[in-house]
Amino acid sequence: MPIILKFLFYFLGTLSFTLLVVYLLLGFAKSLGIRSKNDIHVRWSNTSKPSLGGIAIFASIFMAMIVYLISHPTENIFGNERFLFFFFGLSIAFFMGLADDAFNTRPLIKLVTQILCGLSLVAGNLVIPLTNVFWMDSVVTVIWVVGLMNSLNMLDNMDGITTSISINIFSFLLVFSLLFNTPVFDIHTFIIIGVIGSLCGFLFVNAPPSKLFMGDSGSQVIGYAVAFYSIYYLWDQAPKATPNWVTIYVAIMILAIPFIDTFTVSFNRIKQGKSPAKGGKDHTTHHMVYRGFSERQTFIFFWFISFLLGGIGLLIMYLYRLQFSYFTALLLIPFFITFYYFLFSLHLSSSHYIQTILLLYFHTLYS
Repeated sequence: MPIILKFLFYFLGTLSFTLLVVYLLLGFAKSLGIRSKNDIHVRWSNTSKPSLGGIAIFASIFMAMIVYLISHPTENIFGNERFLFFFFGLSIAFFMGLADDAFNTRPLIKLVTQILCGLSLVAGNLVIPLTNVFWMDSVVTVIWVVGLMNSLNMLDNMDGITTSISINIFSFLLVFSLLFNTPVFDIHTFIIIGVIGSLCGFLFVNAPPSKLFMGDSGSQVIGYAVAFYSIYYLWDQAPKATPNWVTIYVAIMILAIPFIDTFTVSFNRIKQGKSPAKGGKDHTTHHMVYRGFSERQTFIFFWFISFLLGGIGLLIMYLYRLQFSYFTALLLIPFFITFYYFLFSLHLSSSHYIQTILLLYFHTLYS
């Protein structure tokens, strides 16, 4: 079977399987995963809905692995330590998130589990090679994993936001691999296609107005997978001659939305004497609604911006390949500063001229 047909089969298969599991969950488990009404002051939605989307996402990823094993009987997957540690980390991320959805676990337990997820990458010899000193790179890698797992969890604050942006992130990582790395169609290629298909299927019930929440079981799995595949494709599989500053630029652009939202919200909460770990209705998405956007317009806006930034990330790598290194830096830095200022200023009470023009433009475009 041609490789493109295999990709399409995995994509449509996981999309369909996710939809099947989702509607089964909606039909038989309407009360499971619903948080206490006492949490309503820190959660955006005023409607109680099941937080079981992560079960469908994890089940679809697991199904993609099973199908790959069946279709590649000669490949010794269980002899691949990196894959085994990846699946171990993915599993504990899922079960920790599931426990948090059911019992609202303590932050310390979540942090210890996230550190364990980070160590699973280190054990699989997958680290960010910033210093070429293994223990230092290992520390950076664990921080990267913990940071992204929390970022994607914090970003899951409004219908469809984390799902749509994660689709963009995984898609850009896959395209980056196909364009700039030596093509290796291993199990990870098919897993990431399965993740994209699963998220697309879940988006049918998670886009505003949603019927089902992703829950921590979903956001923790997605955060871990983003951390793993960003290192795998941007550093491990990338040409060794690519300097770190280029890779970091690309990573920042592809992952800009969760990074900026997490940093801005944490900064403002600390400034106000609040804990960054405590939920609230103070995310960038919320401030856009306060400024007059509908939830659906906010959803479309962030999906578009995420797509734009990821595209610029790929352009940066392309320009570097053409040896336009300094032009690449000049292209990125002013754009990123301007965009960050725009999102950061959403949290301020005062009006900003440029921001107002942009908000009115998108409000008119998607109204």
